[in-house]
This record gives sequence, C-alpha cells and structure tokens, in this order.
Amino acid sequence: MPSSHTQKYLFSAPTSAEIQKVARQIILAVKAGEGATNMQLAALIGADDAGTIQRLEEMRTAKVPASLFTAIGAQYGDTYIQPYMGLMGLKAVPQTCTDAINALPAVTALAAKLALAANGKTGPDHVALGGMLQELRDVDAVISHLRARAADMGMSA
Repeated sequence: MPSSHTQKYLFSAPTSAEIQKVARQIILAVKAGEGATNMQLAALIGADDAGTIQRLEEMRTAKVPASLFTAIGAQYGDTYIQPYMGLMGLKAVPQTCTDAINALPAVTALAAKLALAANGKTGPDHVALGGMLQELRDVDAVISHLRARAADMGMSA
C-alpha cells in the first residue's frame, strides 16, 4: 500500500495553500507597485465586489481564480505573476520576447556548427556546410520572419 507521502506525479503540483500565499503576495505587490485598489483588481477578474480581493488577500478562500494571475499578468506585466509561475518551476516571459527566445536555439545551433567547422580553417568546407543545412534553414526562417515583421511596420530590411 503506497504511503500518503508518496508523490503521485512526476512534477509536484502546487497546493492550494501555496497558491493562496502567492495570490496574497501578488495582490499586495500590485497594490504597492501600481497603486491598484481592491475594486480595480476585482473588476479585472470580473468579480462583483472588492470583497473578493479582500478575501483573497486575507487568504480566507481556498479557491483562487486563475483569472487573477492572467489578468494581473496582462494588465501589469509578467514581473507580478512570477511567484505564481515559480510554483510550477516556470518563468514568466513577456510576449514581446518570443521572437528572440524562438530565434536563440536556431542561431545558437548554427553558431556552434560554424565554430566547429572553422577550427583554424578559412571557413566551412562542403562537408561541414552539408552538415549544417537544417540549421541554415532554421536561421533563414527566423530571419525571414523578422524581415516580414519589419516590412509590416513599413521598414525595408
């Protein structure tokens, strides 16, 4: 018979107490950093009254709506929701960073292969280039996407 302390999942899930504590921390941080009121935060999550936020802040309710974290993240930024994301071992990253984040693996893989291929030579030979065709295509796709975004903004690249 399994012990009551045995973990059922590969990654531990945050407990309701941990989520309550983080919700309180986030509410207090937004109030201090942004000057938000309970009523403003309640309106953000579609609650009828400021008492909802007050109960969350005082940890008098075990059910913390996910809309609290999503609305605060959207309205005030990823920094405020980082404690919630940290419960799951994640890091909140603003969407404005996605192009750079998505480009890094392709650029890094190509740079690594280029460095290895150079190895004191004047440049990669046909064998080395043949071994990095996929990375060249991946980087080309990233660059094409960024060029298209620039063109959409009225810039020529």
